[in-house]
Amino acid sequence: MPTGNIARSTLLAATVVFTLSRGVDAQTRDSNRAAVAADTSASQAKPTSVDRAVVTGWVVSMDGPDVVVDLGSTQGLHSGDVVEIWRPIRLKHPVTGKVITDRFRTGELVLGQVRGNLSWARPVGTLERSVAIGDIVQRSIVSDVSKEPAVTNSGAPLPENQPANTAKGQRAASIQPEQSKAVPTDDDAMQVAQLFEMMQGRSPLERAANYEHFVRTHRTRFARTLLEEAALLRAQASSTEEATAETGVVHQVAIPETVRPNRPLVIGLWMPGKHAGAVLQVRSDTEPSYTPLAMQLTSPDYYEAVIPADMMKPGAIALCIERVEPDGKAYPLVGTASLPRRIVIRSEPNRSESTNHHGLVRLVTDYANWNRGRGNDYAWQTEGDIGIRLEDKGIRAVRSGFGVYRGQGGTLAELDVYNLQPRSVGLTYGYLEGEFGFSSFASLIGRATVGLGEDGVTGGAQAFVRLGNDLNTNLMLGGEVLGGIGLRGIAQLELKQFERFPITLRSEVTNQPVGVKSTEQPINSTYPIVRDASDIGVRVIGQLGYRVIPSLTLALRGSYQGRTINHAGPGGGAAVIYAF
Repeated sequence: MPTGNIARSTLLAATVVFTLSRGVDAQTRDSNRAAVAADTSASQAKPTSVDRAVVTGWVVSMDGPDVVVDLGSTQGLHSGDVVEIWRPIRLKHPVTGKVITDRFRTGELVLGQVRGNLSWARPVGTLERSVAIGDIVQRSIVSDVSKEPAVTNSGAPLPENQPANTAKGQRAASIQPEQSKAVPTDDDAMQVAQLFEMMQGRSPLERAANYEHFVRTHRTRFARTLLEEAALLRAQASSTEEATAETGVVHQVAIPETVRPNRPLVIGLWMPGKHAGAVLQVRSDTEPSYTPLAMQLTSPDYYEAVIPADMMKPGAIALCIERVEPDGKAYPLVGTASLPRRIVIRSEPNRSESTNHHGLVRLVTDYANWNRGRGNDYAWQTEGDIGIRLEDKGIRAVRSGFGVYRGQGGTLAELDVYNLQPRSVGLTYGYLEGEFGFSSFASLIGRATVGLGEDGVTGGAQAFVRLGNDLNTNLMLGGEVLGGIGLRGIAQLELKQFERFPITLRSEVTNQPVGVKSTEQPINSTYPIVRDASDIGVRVIGQLGYRVIPSLTLALRGSYQGRTINHAGPGGGAAVIYAF
C-alpha cells in the first residue's frame, strides 16, 4: 500500500478512536458521580486489602512491527507489562435483525516503550488474528489498598475520624473511567472502526466500494471523510485491479488496449475463492453473438483462456468475463454482454514513435576468414556512421559515415593449386546514404561511396529495397560494388519481435575481397591461370543484440563463408548502436 494511503487510513482511524474517547469521557463523569455516591452509602463496610481494576484502551496505529496503543504510565502501566488484545465484533443477526456486539480474545502484547498516554507494543507468540486498528487492549491492575494512605479527591490526607473505606471508594472512582472504555457507546464511531478492521488487506478498489456502500446504507457523520478516502483509493488503484462491491468477488485481470493481428492472445484472470470457474466471451466488433471460451485453472486461483489467431483480425474484438459458481450459475465479472471491453487490433504496427525525429550512431566491425585460417583469403571491414531518422514517408533517413576495408585473396587456382602469394587489397572510404519511404512498409535505400584504395581514388555504391518498417521486423534486398574490392549481393532480415534482443540474419553472394582485375603483369606459361578472374563465395551471418538500455544496444555476430567445401572458414564481429 502506498505510504500516503497508510497515513490517511491511520489518521481516519485515529479520528474514530478520538470520537470514541470523547464519548467515554462523558460516561466517565457520570461514573465518577455514581462511584462517589456508592462509596458514601457503603462507608461502614469492612475495607478490602486488595483492589483489582481493568485498564482498557485501543490500538490506534501500526508503526512497522510495532503496535501503538493509547495506554501508558498515566494508567499505571510500565515497560514489560503484558496486555490482552481483543477483537470487537458487531453484526446484524440474519434472522432476528438485531444488532449483536461482542469481542474475542486474539492474544497478548508486551509493552516496550511506555509514555504518558501512548505505548509501543509487540505481539507475544502467535496471535489468532493480525492486529488491527480499533482492537481493544486491556490489563488488570492489582493494588494493596490497606498499605496506601487514605486521601481526598484533592490529594490531602483524610481526617483521622474519616473511614478508610472512603479513600478506597475514591480510588475506585478514579479507576472506574478506565473500565468504562471497554463498553463504548458511540455506535457510529464503532461501526466505522469495525469497517476499517474488515478492510485490512483488501484491494484499493474493494475498500473504496465498501466505503461508498457504507455511506449509502448508514447515516454517519463520517460520510464526507469516507467518500474522500474512497475517491483517493480509486484514483490511485491500478486499472487492472477490480472488485465487485455487491458480490465481494476480488479479482485481477490484464486486458490490453491494442494488439497486433493474426496472433493468439492469452487473457489471464486471478480470482481467489471457491468458484467453479470462469468463461471468457469473445466476439468481433462486427458480429452480434459471442463465442464462449472456458478459462482453464493453470495455478491456484489463476485462470487463462487463449483467443485463437483466426479471431484476431484487424479491427476490434469485444469481450467480457463471467464467473461460474458451484451451483452452475454464471455472473458478470468483467464487462457485460451489452457493455463489453474492447481490444483494438491494428492492421500494422503503431508508428507514433516514428513521427519523433531521432538520431542513431552505429559502429560495426566484421571479420571473414574464407580459407580455414590459412591467412591467404580473408577480409576485415569496419564501418561507423551517424544519421537522423525522419518521417515514414518521403525522406525517411539520412546517414553519413566512413569505412575501412582490408583483405587478401585470389582465385582458387592461385591459392589452392599453385600456392601463389595472395593479392592484398585495401580501401578507406566515406559515404553518404539516404532512405526514401514510399509508404510505412516500403522504402528505397541508396549509398554513394568515395575512397582511397591501392590504385588511388575509387568509388562505390549500394542500393537496397526495404520491405517493412525499419522500426520493426523488415527485409532488405540489394547489392554493393566497391572499386578495387568486388561485388556482393545481400539479403538481410531484421527481427524485432523481442524488444530486448534484436536479431539480424544476413546472406551474401560475393567475389570479394579481390574480385576485380589485377594490376600485376600476366603470369607466364609456367602458371597457365588467368589472374584477372575471380571466384564466387557465399556468406551466412547471424547477429544477436542485447538492448542494455532503451538507447544502447550491443551485438555479437558469427558467420561462415566459403567458395568450395574445402575453401571455407568461420568469422565474427561486433556492433554498438546508440539512439538519441
